[in-house]
Amino acid sequence: MDEIFNILLKQIDLPVAILIVAAGFFAKNYLSGWKWPVAWKTLIVSMVFVAIYTIVLIIDGNFCKQNLDRYILTYFATTSFYELMLKYVFQLASRINIVR
Repeated sequence: MDEIFNILLKQIDLPVAILIVAAGFFAKNYLSGWKWPVAWKTLIVSMVFVAIYTIVLIIDGNFCKQNLDRYILTYFATTSFYELMLKYVFQLASRINIVR
């Protein structure tokens, strides 16, 4: 079980995971006028954020096509991790006025 977890963990792209969490906050706080669920707004905004990140990687010469699979896996892992754990951490932080 540990081997599977370590293999999956190595496939997660940390900058993309951070962009996805940031996209979720952006969608939740600034796109409240949209009549779509937050999950759809997060998907759309994170696609835009990761597309910009990918363009920067292409310009810098560090992009690899195989990373696209990692980005998809990172999206699913990050949103699941947020729903399972981070949501409650941020709720606790907002109660003690660390995060709004």
